[in-house]
Amino acid sequence: MRQPPTARTVLGHFSELPALYRGLARETRSSLDEMEGRERERVERLVALADALARGYGELVVCLPMQRIEGIIRRNRGEKRVSKFWEKVLEEVETENLHYIVSSSWVALFIVQLSQASSILTETSLDENEQILVIVSAGLALLWAVAVASEGLTLAHERRRQDDRSLNGIIAREV
Repeated sequence: MRQPPTARTVLGHFSELPALYRGLARETRSSLDEMEGRERERVERLVALADALARGYGELVVCLPMQRIEGIIRRNRGEKRVSKFWEKVLEEVETENLHYIVSSSWVALFIVQLSQASSILTETSLDENEQILVIVSAGLALLWAVAVASEGLTLAHERRRQDDRSLNGIIAREV
């Protein structure tokens, strides 16, 4: 990428990834008829990985604030090779974005759970033990919801990283 290193460039890159991987899958799929044996298996794997990455990056939403992205760019400015610079920046943005979404989910779900528990406590006449049970239940529901959401986001992130490494490995063996 020879574009200037800005937060907008980073966001533009992530928005272009699904089309890039769909195009790779489409172009590679078109040459499958001419192949046989191990070569065909390798290319079929490449197509499957490109399709998976297109779907994965199509579902990715970058919520990280622009100033955080700019901070990541500044931290990596010392990298001499442009390709290595962008690799580090994009990986760090994707990872930081995951952490940002998880921490934001904690806050949002905490507010929802707190308001629900508060509503139950104010609208009903519960004794002290029942009130404690409502508060503990709300806390456990919060932990469970965030754990499930975090696990799903982390799994999707790791799957994209693994698919990307595998795809790059297949392409590197071809060259």
